[in-house]
Amino acid sequence: TYSAYSRQLIMALCSPLRGVKVPLRFHHAFRRSTCQQSNSRGLAISPRANASGLESDALSGHRSDFQGEEEVFVARASSSRLDAFLADQISGVSRSRVIESIKSGGVVVNGNVTTKPSHKLDIGDRVICGEIVASPPTEVAPENIPLDVVFEDDHLVVVNKPPGMVVHPSAGHAGGSLVNALLFHCNERSNRGEETSKIIDVPRLGVVHRIDKGTSGLLVMAKDVAAQAGLQTQFANRSVRRRYLAIVLGTPARESGRIDAPIGRDPADRLKMGIVRGATGRQAISNFGVRARLVGGNASLVEWQLETGRTHQIRVHAREMGHPIVGDDAYGGGGSAAVE
Repeated sequence: TYSAYSRQLIMALCSPLRGVKVPLRFHHAFRRSTCQQSNSRGLAISPRANASGLESDALSGHRSDFQGEEEVFVARASSSRLDAFLADQISGVSRSRVIESIKSGGVVVNGNVTTKPSHKLDIGDRVICGEIVASPPTEVAPENIPLDVVFEDDHLVVVNKPPGMVVHPSAGHAGGSLVNALLFHCNERSNRGEETSKIIDVPRLGVVHRIDKGTSGLLVMAKDVAAQAGLQTQFANRSVRRRYLAIVLGTPARESGRIDAPIGRDPADRLKMGIVRGATGRQAISNFGVRARLVGGNASLVEWQLETGRTHQIRVHAREMGHPIVGDDAYGGGGSAAVE
């Protein structure tokens, strides 16, 4: 099937280190440990089961790695509409936004993408809802921005996104996005007489997952609805695995570990995230392994594998570990700290 083919394809891709953080591969899962130790900042860090701190590519399993921020719900009653159920479960989100997210393929029921807001739930149905955000505007202008295309066929395109580029237009970023560039790229192929799908007709303009503006790395974009649905199902079923590299200040005391610390909006600065205990914090789990010590131990190359996908998760956990990402002004890794 197409979905099986695309999974094998993407898992074979590898990106060089071109920015501060890079998704290296989509791969396998890792085990959990129970013994915890706190660092100097009071952050609980669990040791990993193996020497590297990260599981090998030969292992299989599942982890919570659906795109963006995810919530998992279990239906407690039957005959409930999917949109009504989610609107009741998620606070601060309108039903219209929930419906938009469902229609765009952002909701998975029992492992399958469900695009009907009226879908009836049965008792015990497992619902995964990705981060509910407004879809990119449909009126997006193609822009002639060079793209580093790693792979492309009639159904999808894999792009190595450079740091400094947003994935899609949003408030404060009307243009210059990956989507703007991809629209131009697809139009150029069509003008040359090549067969290509109309990505403008795909929900969310082909966006399946995202990475931060300041992050470089591989992104897979769907070029038709069938490909998008198949890829979203793979992300929801956690058969797609992502790895990241980050250069951090200093060297962690542990060679590897597992950080389990909830993340939420920083009450002192709503533009940032932070470790937030209580009802507003959401579980966030990061696994790390030191790959190399740099400049005499003043910096380190650290690989990360995530069990959850919270906003700014690596950046927040790295800071709270006492080793912020080099050049990350928002979370303590920029300015004089980076120079020193």
